[in-house]
Amino acid sequence: MKDAFEQVRQQIHEIRNIIGPVNLKLADMDHQIATSKAYLEEKVMTLESKLLATVFRLDKQDLKIAELLAGQQKMTERMKRLER
Repeated sequence: MKDAFEQVRQQIHEIRNIIGPVNLKLADMDHQIATSKAYLEEKVMTLESKLLATVFRLDKQDLKIAELLAGQQKMTERMKRLER
């Protein structure tokens, strides 16, 4: 009977030896995932900020183009009137 208990104790010890490094690897992977997630979120926020700034500049350029086209239209109308 002692031998059976000793075998069980030995097997439990072996399982602990196997699980220990796995737990460490899992903890390291968890840390790497958290670090990568934070890095990715930071990069996404930076990209969103740049994208919003670019959209804002495009809107301003769109307004300038609309103003230029309106001015061009007025000039074309004036030229047509003067040619008559």
